[in-house]
Amino acid sequence: MGAATGLVYLARPAARFNFDGVACAIAVELGEARYLVHGNHVAYGALGWLAHHAAAAAGYSGPALMTLQVLSSLLGAAGVAGFCAMLLRLGFAAPLAAAAAAGLAVSRLYWTWSLEAQVYPLGCAFLLWAAAELAGDRPRPVLVGLLQAGAVLGHVGHAMFTVPALALLPDRRSRRRYLWALCAATGAAYLVAIVFFVHPRTLDELRIWLLGSAALPVDRSFEWHGGYSLGALVDWVRVKLEFMSGGAAAGAAAWGLALWGAALAWSRRPRAAKLAVFWICSYAILYLRWQPYIVVYHYSDVPVLWLLLACAADAAGPRVGAAGGEGRIGPRARGGRRLPRRVPRRLELDD
Repeated sequence: MGAATGLVYLARPAARFNFDGVACAIAVELGEARYLVHGNHVAYGALGWLAHHAAAAAGYSGPALMTLQVLSSLLGAAGVAGFCAMLLRLGFAAPLAAAAAAGLAVSRLYWTWSLEAQVYPLGCAFLLWAAAELAGDRPRPVLVGLLQAGAVLGHVGHAMFTVPALALLPDRRSRRRYLWALCAATGAAYLVAIVFFVHPRTLDELRIWLLGSAALPVDRSFEWHGGYSLGALVDWVRVKLEFMSGGAAAGAAAWGLALWGAALAWSRRPRAAKLAVFWICSYAILYLRWQPYIVVYHYSDVPVLWLLLACAADAAGPRVGAAGGEGRIGPRARGGRRLPRRVPRRLELDD
């Protein structure tokens, strides 16, 4: 699914350029270290610089903006692969996992912003692989923490994934190991960026760099770009309805199905339901207050919609046994011996 998505994205490159992508491409071409790292998204500029110089070494002589668009497309495809892996580890059948991953890949918001030279595909790719590891029966907490650290270095907003991670990890020891890995990896990367790239001369310069977009007033003080309000909630919901092509009606229908899937998943697939609900609610804590009308901030919520749609499709589909995970039990005889292939209908087991 990841390879197929990558081929689609690369075959249909972006036909427009956003100002953040242009600014990052300029920083890559200038090559000045301090402009390659941003306090809110540390890794994308440096990774873009490496990608552009690798492309140049292979014979490419075009602008950095094209290199960054290819990089974002590949990262968007890696995110689709991580999403498909997450569904498989949650126990969904392979055809349903592939169909939901394809739906994510061509969703209006996810597809559009996977083609742009932007920081968000990097963070989301790591986020989805962190979710895939978390979704397994025995998640490795250190790996979850390291993958989420990669997401945070893509964009600091992915610190909000700490909530679903803590909710799904099984015990206190695994939560401690997860938090240690997350904090150590993130802290080490920030330290490298500060020492080798930023070179702040004063503590105030360091403070301003760390705050990034939250320190844009003239006096460079901290400022929320928005706040909790009814208007913010309306904007947040409006953007959620724009995830799909076809306008708000199509979005409302998709979310209606998704909510139905969430309700059914509480009993059928509680791990999937818990992951989806904690995920979208924790990110809402941040983005209901921070510019909820900015569409690209919702990029990493699109997978939640398709996770819940997969839950709905799984509940509505034929009850054939199968892919392992929650809610599926294959027919066995007493003592764990598997029954012969031709089992009388009355002996078939379900859930």
